[in-house]
Amino acid sequence: MTLSGDVLMNQAEFRKRAKLRVGDVANEDLLRATLAEVAAPYKAQGYLRAKIEASPSFQHASSFDRPGNTVSYSINVIPGPVFHMGKLTITNLDEDRKTLMLKYWTMREGDVYDATYSPNFLLRNRSNLHALEGWSAIYKQYENEETHVVDLIVTFRQGGPLM
Repeated sequence: MTLSGDVLMNQAEFRKRAKLRVGDVANEDLLRATLAEVAAPYKAQGYLRAKIEASPSFQHASSFDRPGNTVSYSINVIPGPVFHMGKLTITNLDEDRKTLMLKYWTMREGDVYDATYSPNFLLRNRSNLHALEGWSAIYKQYENEETHVVDLIVTFRQGGPLM
């Protein structure tokens, strides 16, 4: 497998993170997992529409050499536009808890939107957010395709793990 296009990881890191490896039986699930690994750094850097495409090329051995049948993948990355953080709305928390959460929320309006930030926020800040023990959150992002701005609504509910 080879990477091309505007890539955010080098070939060595790609080989380390790939789920489908040289010598494996071609497996669509592992290929998709590999493409997800390639896509992850783009989502963290605001490229919510990055296209990660795998083009196969087949090498067929003679009919006497069936184990020689192989497929190679050329993975091409087209990053697309960068999205930025828009409005953050927090619902179902009292003012004290909302203020506490905002104290540790570092992604500000206008910043490059890190799509990996919100799903991990509560766990990363668990030691500072004791007042949110016994609460869980659901994150809903609204992406504007014209302005490339993402508005985020965080809805809290009592119960469930802090996540």
